Amino acid sequence: MGIWGAGLYANDCGGDVRDSYVKLLQEQWSNEEAYEKIMETFQEYIGDEEEPLLWYALADTQWRLGRLMPEVKEKALGWIEKSGGLSLWEESKNRGKGWKKTLEKLKTRLETPMPPEKKIRKPEEFIRNPWNIGDIYAYQFHSEKSEQMGLLGKYIPFQKLGDVEWCDGWILSRIQIYDRVFDQVIWMACEFFLLIDRIDFCRREPMTIFL
Repeated sequence: MGIWGAGLYANDCGGDVRDSYVKLLQEQWSNEEAYEKIMETFQEYIGDEEEPLLWYALADTQWRLGRLMPEVKEKALGWIEKSGGLSLWEESKNRGKGWKKTLEKLKTRLETPMPPEKKIRKPEEFIRNPWNIGDIYAYQFHSEKSEQMGLLGKYIPFQKLGDVEWCDGWILSRIQIYDRVFDQVIWMACEFFLLIDRIDFCRREPMTIFL
């Protein structure tokens, strides 16, 4: 199992349990059905040193959604009293100091009244990029990294070349990125459309990215 921090979900188990539980609710499973499915799916953790992480993640997620089950709360608090999961941080520099604070916060949260039950809606499924083949777009750089590289605020054009079917029926876009950046969209548009019909541009091997 991967662990990359002292946060409740800074480990594979916690993140997987949370995401799987929420997905089941989005698919309109009842809270009890979702709980039973989580127990079935993550049975391998029961009896393992990572078992406490399962109960912590499930209890916290249920509490935040106003659906905390008594048995889940009892399990999580029981493991907190035993500092469950602390052994996973034995070799860390601070010997699990951050994890102890995380458990203290979780204990406090679970012992306070949870918020009203939140309605979980099934997310709208997005399986196809709406761009048309031949469409041309521009991306404006805005990240801290782009600022360090002198690209902040500049634009780079790209064109959709086709569609590619991916797993689960997703339709992704294959695009070609122009190898120049521009200060303004209007100058980019003028030069791009003048050059787009040039043989050396259109026939070169495109950089392919799937979106």
